[in-house]
Amino acid sequence: MASRHHGGMPRHRQLNIPGAIHHVITRDLNHQDIFLDDWDLKGMTHKEELKRQGWDLNRIVNEVCHMFSVDPDDLHKKGRANGLSSAKDLICYLGYYQLGINGKELARYFGISRPPISQAIKRGEKFAKENDVKLLS
Repeated sequence: MASRHHGGMPRHRQLNIPGAIHHVITRDLNHQDIFLDDWDLKGMTHKEELKRQGWDLNRIVNEVCHMFSVDPDDLHKKGRANGLSSAKDLICYLGYYQLGINGKELARYFGISRPPISQAIKRGEKFAKENDVKLLS
């Protein structure tokens, strides 16, 4: 049985069968891509898998601080020491894109406002791509 949707197109009821293969829509009503690439599409389940493996903000902080030889307590200090700044940037990027932690939560963690978090995410993304950094269990 079909019902009407906002665009006037009929919409069929969906069956939710565990283990069944479902079609995933990758474009919106304006025919714009919803997902940027296959990784973006896989990212929905990738985030869930990382969380299942125990990844959270605290684990990211510990791993990144170990990588940069930075004390996690120093992350809350003001300053732009090279390793410290890069660690903060990478934590923001990994938390935001890999785990879906929102900018407001990251800002609260670092004790700063939201705009600097957006910039840190961009810098962290650049660093992660240049150095092939990914979260692994």
